Amino acid sequence: MMKKYFEGRIEHNSETIRRLYKAEYDTYEMKMVIIRYLAGALLAAGGLLGQFPIVIQAILMMIGCWLIVSRDFPSKCRADRALENRKQALPVIRSVFCDDCISLDGEGHMDMKYDCVQYLVDEKGYYFLFFGRNSACMIDGQTLQPDAADEFKQFASQKTGLEWRESTFWLNMNLQDIITMVKSRRGRQ
Repeated sequence: MMKKYFEGRIEHNSETIRRLYKAEYDTYEMKMVIIRYLAGALLAAGGLLGQFPIVIQAILMMIGCWLIVSRDFPSKCRADRALENRKQALPVIRSVFCDDCISLDGEGHMDMKYDCVQYLVDEKGYYFLFFGRNSACMIDGQTLQPDAADEFKQFASQKTGLEWRESTFWLNMNLQDIITMVKSRRGRQ
């Protein structure tokens, strides 16, 4: 019998599915987010400063502003599509953190080795351990047993050899955040 260190679960609903897809999008497609922002800024600037007919200026500004404010639009579309295609009730997933693996129970059983984890993400009380682009362990921090978030994060970081990252709102990002993000992605590919 493997020793159990931590246990948590997620009771999926439409909000948690959207949160999962947003975390996945932010983790794996930050380059696309930055490109959308830059394209939006260029279009809005072209609309403001360009010597175009007023209709073209308005269209450029609207498209530019939409690209800037709709940062996670693709993740919302993917989440909505996944929810629409779901035939059964949304699952409750239980995650047990043992010595050498994470044991996942819900719609089946699976043991995942810690060295399969690619990213650790803390997003406002939800913890994500990404095994790949379309595979993650999500835990509602309120269900964590024992109730020791810092110890859990330290345990997961030690077992995976990864650092936790917090999901970052784009306005709070600085140049160093972007450089670190690009370097960490290159090392994982």
